[in-house]
Amino acid sequence: MMKAFARYGGFANVLVSGYKEAVVGIAHISKLPGKAQQHIAELDFFAHDNFIKHAQTLVDKTIEESRSLSIDRINCYCLACDRLKRSIFESLGARQIAVLPANVRINENLVDVLIYEMRGHNAAY
Repeated sequence: MMKAFARYGGFANVLVSGYKEAVVGIAHISKLPGKAQQHIAELDFFAHDNFIKHAQTLVDKTIEESRSLSIDRINCYCLACDRLKRSIFESLGARQIAVLPANVRINENLVDVLIYEMRGHNAAY
């Protein structure tokens, strides 16, 4: 999995737990494909419910370590109903730039996808 992220100009951090070091969270950042978009990256993360309190630290660390990627802008996507992701993105200084209305179906309900963006000092350089 880590090799796949590196192949596309990015990387990931994992959150592990227990003596067997089970993966309970992951945050990854990848550059967009094509030379014209190499200054843009995408960020996503996941943390198991029992370890959600560590998600902010995992994302912070991933952004900090991405500074060597020479990117100007980081895009983040989340469901409108995902308050945790929204709160983490907003705490990082991301601003909502678009809404994809009724883009995902969850339990027979259509849910909006929100697109956030971090630029400048909030994004990795």
